[in-house]
Amino acid sequence: MPWFQKKSRPSVPNDMTVMELLHEAKISKDPVYAYACLERAEIMAPENLEVQLALLLLGRLHERERKPAEYSLIKSYLLNGFEHPEKYTEAELRLQSHELFNDKRLQYCLSLADDKQAFLEKYLNELSQEYMHIFIQGDSSHAPRVFGFSIKSQLQSYFAIPAADIIRNALSSPFLNEQQQRLVARSFYKAFQSQMNSNTQDLDKLLGAEICRALA
Repeated sequence: MPWFQKKSRPSVPNDMTVMELLHEAKISKDPVYAYACLERAEIMAPENLEVQLALLLLGRLHERERKPAEYSLIKSYLLNGFEHPEKYTEAELRLQSHELFNDKRLQYCLSLADDKQAFLEKYLNELSQEYMHIFIQGDSSHAPRVFGFSIKSQLQSYFAIPAADIIRNALSSPFLNEQQQRLVARSFYKAFQSQMNSNTQDLDKLLGAEICRALA
């Protein structure tokens, strides 16, 4: 039995429309196949904003087979510098912040968007939602476990701690201008609010009245 044989992934059908390719990429759990679908869609409709956004958010995840342990392949990992600035040099933090707002594909997307501000907010919200799901809710170190289980009723208070760090550090980042600081902070606050069923009481306590007012 070929235990170590790589699974063959499906080839992208030639008769798919751009909409079908976008859907196929969205539902696929294989980033390489998803990227192939989006590449095909981009060839067919290079100025399609949905296609460009999907490629932007996918980042370099399709390269993970060559670099399986490199979290930076995940686009939303750019926000990790706000959660753990102590892990990075000043140059690395500057580079992350620069990529967050000056990525070449992002700039192309903004050139296509009728409402650039709305697009930028959507992009940052998608990144924040993904970061919340993968790197905060998905990280067991954020929630103490009793007999191997986290106490569900207390999860939002545990998750509020890293979320508050991200928001505070985004608002004080020397590598973002004031508008960018607020965009990142607001997007992450909304992502937390969405995934914690609007329960932001503990997060609001950690942030304090002044920051909460700034996020309103």
